This record gives sequence, C-alpha cells and structure tokens, in this order.
Amino acid sequence: MSDTQAQIIAAINDLRSAQTQHLNRAMAVEALLEALLRRIDPAALADLAEEYDSALDHLAAQIPPALQLPQAWARWQSQLADLRTRAAPPANP
Repeated sequence: MSDTQAQIIAAINDLRSAQTQHLNRAMAVEALLEALLRRIDPAALADLAEEYDSALDHLAAQIPPALQLPQAWARWQSQLADLRTRAAPPANP
C-alpha cells in the first residue's frame, strides 16, 4: 500500500469516527429534549414552538441551502404540535 493510500484510508477512518461521535451526541441530545419536553408546562408550549421556529430560521440561514435537511428539523416541530394538541382542553360539542 502506498503512502497516499494509507493517508486516504486514515482520513476515511477519521471521518467514520467523527460521524459516529456526532450521531451519538445527536441521539443523546434528542433523548434529553424528549424528556424535557414531557416536563414543560402545557401553557408554555405555544411560546416554545414560536421560539423554536424563530431560532431554527436563524440557524438554518447560516447553513448553505444545499446542506439543509428540513426533514430532520420537522420532527421537533411535529412533536411540539403533538404535545400542544394533547395538552389542549377538549373541545365542547
């Protein structure tokens, strides 16, 4: 194996390791967020959803459009909407 090949293999292994670390950190953060969301006062969910959307728009603007993955963000918007629906008082018939 040439020195160039060895460097390429090492770089690929470094990328794999970094990806694994990022995936595990993301998993841990998602688990924490899920636990925290279940503890939030239902009355605060509307404001939280607005703040989330605003922060998301701000941060997404910093990522080139080609690298944005809105389907990854939709989960939290959907989860906040589901929590708000479950926390809403039942409608009067």
